[in-house]
Amino acid sequence: MTGFGNGEDFEERRKRVRRKFEQAPLLSANTTELKVLDKSRGIMKSLIGWAEKNGILGKHRNNDTGWDGIAITRTSIRDVVKHHAGDRKIATLRIAPELIQTGVYLETTARNAYDRTSHIFAGKAKIDDEEYVIGFIITEDGNGRRYYNHELTEMNKALGGSGQTEEAPAFTSTPAVREPISIIVRKYLFVK
Repeated sequence: MTGFGNGEDFEERRKRVRRKFEQAPLLSANTTELKVLDKSRGIMKSLIGWAEKNGILGKHRNNDTGWDGIAITRTSIRDVVKHHAGDRKIATLRIAPELIQTGVYLETTARNAYDRTSHIFAGKAKIDDEEYVIGFIITEDGNGRRYYNHELTEMNKALGGSGQTEEAPAFTSTPAVREPISIIVRKYLFVK
């Protein structure tokens, strides 16, 4: 199977992606910071205020692709929380700018009926002393704007061991025509 732009077949690409992923930094996040949020205004308002205060919202660059202007917006925060987010998934928002920066590009899906393309990336993080693969999507709209969302998969599960996944669809407004992020991540990072 070819089609990766440089004549490389899937197995070659998988090995190259795996090497990049192994070299990627293990970022760190914890759920402790979430426990002190002022939830009297509502969890969403508290999280958005926290994200603004900590420099999470804004535009970021991915080193692997060289793409600038990848936006983490208020909607990105809402989407992460809406999709069955547990504390660990929400805590990962703290390192989202670094995930975007150090994430390894996996593949791009075909443009959907809403004129959106999903670019799938993977990064890794230790959250409350457990290691996770962070699968994330940079959704590109018809105007070329790029937006962030993510999901978690336990590191040992993605890399061939056993474990649970904390999995959810990436965007409820996008038809489910692509594979779940966790399956795409495993396709590239799973040890055969």
